[in-house]
Amino acid sequence: MKASELLTALTLPQKKQTYQGIARFEEQKILPITQIRQENQGLVFCSIAGQTPLTMKDLLTILMTHRRLSLYLETKNGTQPIYGFKEQGNQIIL
Repeated sequence: MKASELLTALTLPQKKQTYQGIARFEEQKILPITQIRQENQGLVFCSIAGQTPLTMKDLLTILMTHRRLSLYLETKNGTQPIYGFKEQGNQIIL
């Protein structure tokens, strides 16, 4: 998934709602995304314990700035490409 695709989905939601955050699902838990870092291959979404969740304003700014980059998720086994997301309540789950 490219940053521009996620940006479009966030700014033009199918339902008339405002998203409050972005998170990931790991080991039966929903963990908030706290950081996005740019690496050679693209943008890597990270969940770091003890840090505050990334705001939607910051997320949208990063996605607008790096529209052409691919998106990745940091996991225990390294980085993996993000192929899509789902909506859960007012959150986006990667």
